[in-house]
Amino acid sequence: MSATTAIAIYAAAVATGALVWQVGAWLWSRRTRLHVRVQLGFLGLAHGGTVDMVFVTAINRSDHPINVSSAGLEAQDGSGGLLIQPYPNVGSTIPGVVPPRDSGVRNMELRELKRMGFDPYRAVVGRVTTSTGETFRSPPTILLKPD
Repeated sequence: MSATTAIAIYAAAVATGALVWQVGAWLWSRRTRLHVRVQLGFLGLAHGGTVDMVFVTAINRSDHPINVSSAGLEAQDGSGGLLIQPYPNVGSTIPGVVPPRDSGVRNMELRELKRMGFDPYRAVVGRVTTSTGETFRSPPTILLKPD
């Protein structure tokens, strides 16, 4: 094999590798990357006082907007059901479109969730579903620790 042939084979291999890399990078950038987080928070009221809230945050780490169709908490009874309050509270931005590299939040009153059987002392998983039917879950999180 001559040096010219070896260089041509090497160049073809490098070009093929570069093409594969570009296609992989393009596919990766088109992939929906959504991270879900659940946390306890407090909403300050204008007349004083606070309301205990549970926040489900959807963090869009994609390069494209994501249309969130539902956000809530998985039922703790193992049924696979979703606990949500039918009307989003003031400050909730999802369901709705989450821009690229941004986040949206759904806040729910802890008091109302407890009426539906929610236990903040047990592990809870946040769940977000997109308009394409993809489902994303948070890691199990315990919101309140017993004293």
